[in-house]
Amino acid sequence: MSWSKIIACSMAGLILTACGGGGGGTGAAPASPAPTPGVFSRKAATVGDFTTYKSVQTIQYGDTKPGTVSAYYTKYVSEQNGNLHNEMTQFSGADITASTDTYDQDGKKTKNVKPGSCTTEYLPSFPDGLPATVRIDTVWDNSITASYSCFSTGAKGSYQFSTKGKVLGQETITVAAGTFSTIKYSVTSTTVQTTSTTVTENTCWADPDSGVDVKCDAVRTFTSTAAPQSNNTRTTTDELLYYAHAATQRKKLGTERFAGDWAGVYSGADHGYCTFTVELSGQLHGSCQSNGLGGTFALSGAIDASGNLSFILSANGVTTPTFQGTLDSPGYMAGTWLLSTGGGGSWYMQHQ
Repeated sequence: MSWSKIIACSMAGLILTACGGGGGGTGAAPASPAPTPGVFSRKAATVGDFTTYKSVQTIQYGDTKPGTVSAYYTKYVSEQNGNLHNEMTQFSGADITASTDTYDQDGKKTKNVKPGSCTTEYLPSFPDGLPATVRIDTVWDNSITASYSCFSTGAKGSYQFSTKGKVLGQETITVAAGTFSTIKYSVTSTTVQTTSTTVTENTCWADPDSGVDVKCDAVRTFTSTAAPQSNNTRTTTDELLYYAHAATQRKKLGTERFAGDWAGVYSGADHGYCTFTVELSGQLHGSCQSNGLGGTFALSGAIDASGNLSFILSANGVTTPTFQGTLDSPGYMAGTWLLSTGGGGSWYMQHQ
């Protein structure tokens, strides 16, 4: 998600004045020192941490009537390599592919990869949301060069964007995932390219212990500077539904984090390839193609909020293998399968 930048102002210290007594004289009491703002530092993310959001977007093109759509997406820590870690974003919709962001030890974004599309590297790295350590009066201002290389078209180039942010204060809010004591902040991002300008203004509420955004309201305005000129505005509210953060030992689980398209293979007494969809409710449906015994089988089953999974394959009304497993990640699943007549093997599926 791209963040926005807004204004920057500092928090004023409290100065007390008092009236002196006796003889009607007055005088100012010594100024009380401004309180030292508290420091909030997030605990590091680890593999398996995830967040699932419901995103409601209203989009308007020019003077046309705005339309509203809802989507669900999950971000999870998929890999750690030294001081860097990767967070993959999976969407419940079949029309949006996953992407992977790389962050450094300070939680600053260094790279984005969209499989089969483009890789973008950022210099310098920048906080994609609330910085790792903040005070109540923290402000930040970053100018970034984004260099991209696209596999599908061979296009290469770069563009400039900036992010300006400010901590607005502390606020307790309640969302679907629960009640959180948050840091409220605003960010405005501005991207100027050859033929367009995009400005996104965000107001967000983040859990300071994990750095997780609990809620974000955003307004994104795209303006084309090329003829014929055009513009569109997108208003978005993202709200946290489910999450797990190992370092804080806090979590709320739900089936929505698994929603979307999956594909993978099974091997053993037979081998083949499967594609299926997980609905928001946790129901599975799809098909498998056997490359050993031959034939195409319908796939059906379910997964619960904890990641316990079971599905079967059937053809012409006859049930064949039973597949079972437990998911440790919203990005991949694995387990074993068994034929009722004996024999079986293992399977592995990946979120698309």
